[in-house]
Amino acid sequence: RDLQILLETARIDGPYILVGHSLGGELVRVFVDQYPEEVAGIVLVDAAHPDLGSRLLAGLPPESANEPEGVMFWRQMLTWASDSNGSPYPNPEGWDTQASNAQVRATKPLGDLPLVVISRSPDNPIFSAGAPPLPAETNTQLLQIWQDLQVELAGLSENSTHLIAVRAGHDIPNEETALVVGAILELANEI
Repeated sequence: RDLQILLETARIDGPYILVGHSLGGELVRVFVDQYPEEVAGIVLVDAAHPDLGSRLLAGLPPESANEPEGVMFWRQMLTWASDSNGSPYPNPEGWDTQASNAQVRATKPLGDLPLVVISRSPDNPIFSAGAPPLPAETNTQLLQIWQDLQVELAGLSENSTHLIAVRAGHDIPNEETALVVGAILELANEI
């Protein structure tokens, strides 16, 4: 509702091409569900999936007392992604991940709405800058789950294109800006 009010107040007329990166992908999906007539197309850039936390958690090795620091970090972050309530993971926005994920899961299919999904390179490590690295086997497992989730996102529309970054990790908008801009322009021209 906030985005719809902002666009209306700013007198920016639709229909819109919405672009959502990371958790912004979930916001885009909810907007489309609430205002379908105002959206001409969607670009999801390494977007979050509502089952991201639970599915990636399942890809971690069983919890142990002496697990590597990278595994502990991702276990904490992915637990937050599943249910932020009471999580020690930093959450300055107060994002209620459980409620948000439920809201996204309840959205309707996109039909033939034009959709472009841009996913991280499968060769770029899953860990983010500043996070401790994961063991290679765990990293490979999580990357495969992430790619599977991205394929599921591409399946939301009967009119979708799935692009995969050549070298970028999760920060595709900064690491492969031309790929994102090109996808948006191509979608705008198609529409």
